[in-house]
Amino acid sequence: MMPMDNKISTHKRFISKFERDLKSYFDQGEDNQYVQTYRKYIELTEPSDYLEELYYEALLNLDAYHSVIDHALMRMNRGLGNYETHMDFMLEALTGMGRFQEVIQYCEQLLKEDLPHEFRLLVQQRLGHARHELNVFYREPVKRDKVTKKEYQGYDFIDKIEFLEDITELTDISYKSLILDEIKTETEPMVYTQMLLYLRSINDNDKLKVKKFNISTTVVPAKLPSLEDFYLVNEVLDELYDILDATNPSIKDAAENMLYGHLLYIYPIKPKFTNHELALAYAQYLQEMLGQESVEQAEQKAIEWIEKIDRFMLENEQ
Repeated sequence: MMPMDNKISTHKRFISKFERDLKSYFDQGEDNQYVQTYRKYIELTEPSDYLEELYYEALLNLDAYHSVIDHALMRMNRGLGNYETHMDFMLEALTGMGRFQEVIQYCEQLLKEDLPHEFRLLVQQRLGHARHELNVFYREPVKRDKVTKKEYQGYDFIDKIEFLEDITELTDISYKSLILDEIKTETEPMVYTQMLLYLRSINDNDKLKVKKFNISTTVVPAKLPSLEDFYLVNEVLDELYDILDATNPSIKDAAENMLYGHLLYIYPIKPKFTNHELALAYAQYLQEMLGQESVEQAEQKAIEWIEKIDRFMLENEQ
């Protein structure tokens, strides 16, 4: 009979071989092999957070979104592994499936909890991205029975966004008076933004006073840029990519999510910073959030502007 200590050492060597194989499969891009081997591996031992993250990555590479969701829910329900990792990959899978409303609901619920700052930032970014995708996601606009002011005021956030998106697609000028009246008291930045996009779509040439983040400006809706042409994503984001390519390319996705989230909150406001100053500020802000040093120091007031947006988003989600 083999001594017990020999059995233990043999088991440890067996597990170590599994782990070496898993890392090799992932490095070589053999996602199917990684997934199959990992499922055998976790029958023998509890995986490290690192190997579990690679498992999620392999599933995403295979577009196996349902498997990501099933695994994340199973692990969270059993209290195993890293909760933040499970939740983040589940949100990514839901996003990949186009289930943006579910992402929004999960994120809004998470933001009511006491989250670590870095995870809260990530959830805010996923929320902003999902709202953006919901806003621009192609679908045939719905031709409705006439919506009254009372009915509109009874809509929740999603209903308002969908209604505004529909009348924007249809360029339905009959709602101009309603929207001009409601925009005066609208406090939800995303809804406010969609109202402006509606007024832009019907070519409204009347001057309109807009105030966001204590910055007031007068705009002519017909002359406003589209979301895709707004300076924050059309100009600043490209400069930010250039900075991160040279310093920390691994956070480019987080940077994109952050800027798209901020876009939907601040449109059409532009602070008095150059695009380069803003790009440097976003780079430093993101790197400091991750506990990393910034190569080039940004303008402090530009960083304070970004912090102000994030604080407002946080307070708005509470």
